[in-house]
Amino acid sequence: SVSNARSSCLCQTLLTLGSITLRYLHLVLETALIFLPSLIWIPSGKRKAEDLRIPLERFLHDNRIRFVAGEVTGLENGGRTVLTNNDKVMNDGLIIASGGRFIKKLHGIEHAILPCEGIAAAERIRERVAELKQGTIALGFAGNPNEPSAMRGGPIFEFLFGLDTQLRREERRKKIGLTFFNPMPNPGNRLGERAVQRLMAEMDKRGIKKTTRSQTGWFRGG
Repeated sequence: SVSNARSSCLCQTLLTLGSITLRYLHLVLETALIFLPSLIWIPSGKRKAEDLRIPLERFLHDNRIRFVAGEVTGLENGGRTVLTNNDKVMNDGLIIASGGRFIKKLHGIEHAILPCEGIAAAERIRERVAELKQGTIALGFAGNPNEPSAMRGGPIFEFLFGLDTQLRREERRKKIGLTFFNPMPNPGNRLGERAVQRLMAEMDKRGIKKTTRSQTGWFRGG
């Protein structure tokens, strides 16, 4: 499933008159695809939650996929039984699709908002930005040292420059500062050296403060 990182897809295969008939059972938490790339437009109000949810009912019907709402909690009988928070599902063949999870080990991380977690997080950013009269908004990212390829910093740059543009249009940028933080000397290096130089130059042009080459130790609520 592409709609939830904790979802799984179960595929039952039946043999009928020498031909193969496929019957799919889709286990997810909701029948919608969430278009995550457009989360960056929620803080400004250019997009709303309903704009990002793509209903899958017709797709499921046309492809003979029976939808079962639930969260998979475990397996039994060598994978032939899938346990969910609602019921047990029997199967002849099991396909599991899963995504990564955010690492939340830093002290005080509960005070930070992780925008790529989904619509609810982006909406909280919108609300907090709307309430802020004066202060500083800090945005940054870091990778998993045990899995460097899992890092995706691009969305933070989009949120950063998007917020700068939004605050300028609302004539609030002079009272609200923006700071970018990252432990690497060349954040965004996966985009190429030239891209890093242009990103840093754009931050200087927009008056966005930078804190790099320093590990993030903790977050404090406020």
